[in-house]
Amino acid sequence: MVAENANISTLPDLTRHTLLSGRDTYLQGNNLTKAELTTKLPQQLAEDKAWLKQTIDLQKYNVKKIMKVTSPKKVAKITSRTKMFKGKADKNGVFKMKNLNLKKYKKKKLTLRSYYINNYYWREKWEMKSLRLS
Repeated sequence: MVAENANISTLPDLTRHTLLSGRDTYLQGNNLTKAELTTKLPQQLAEDKAWLKQTIDLQKYNVKKIMKVTSPKKVAKITSRTKMFKGKADKNGVFKMKNLNLKKYKKKKLTLRSYYINNYYWREKWEMKSLRLS
């Protein structure tokens, strides 16, 4: 079953579909809560902790504010002379990029992207957020 990025917040009752497996069920990029997933999906999916965790992690409400540059205060302040910047990733992590040499990218647009490596789905990468750097 594929319903990724379908902007859904509710599911029909799928509890009788006992042949659904995590490897064949893609519900990422929606607004589905843990309660919605555990009550409307068949028991084998609701009890598959790895699949359920990654499906919840990849819902839109968890992705919106995943990465923020904290130093310098604004992303627009990152230039070809910037040697280091840092920020917050997710609610638990931080990142720091130091010893940068961005001179060769002067007058070019750069993008900083964060990815969720989804081990349940054959190591697929899901882009979480992208920041445009000047």
